[in-house]
Amino acid sequence: MFFPTLVRFAAKRTTGLVGVPVVENSREVLMNVYRQTLEEIKNSGIPEDAAYRKDVENLTKYRMGVIEKESDIDTIERTIGSGQIEELIRIAEDERVLIPKYAEWRLWETRDEADARERAEKQ
Repeated sequence: MFFPTLVRFAAKRTTGLVGVPVVENSREVLMNVYRQTLEEIKNSGIPEDAAYRKDVENLTKYRMGVIEKESDIDTIERTIGSGQIEELIRIAEDERVLIPKYAEWRLWETRDEADARERAEKQ
């Protein structure tokens, strides 16, 4: 009997990772989180020349480019190389939580800059 070439199932049943459920429309979800990340960092008050802001913007834009170019989840995961797409979603969501904290804590300032700002605020 002839069997056609095996075709991978379109839907993933499990991530194989405890506590990480499958996200059905993962590509679209991740792209949306990345868009929100870029908007969040843009409006955060973090200076444009801060290394953290540059790194977040560059990484997010790179990954968005991969997602825009590729529609196959396996190819996206392989190209980005940081785990399954569900993990990428969690990482991106965690980054969005960190951005306002980074801005609030003004982590781009040196200790001397922070001290000078605090003295100026007290006056």
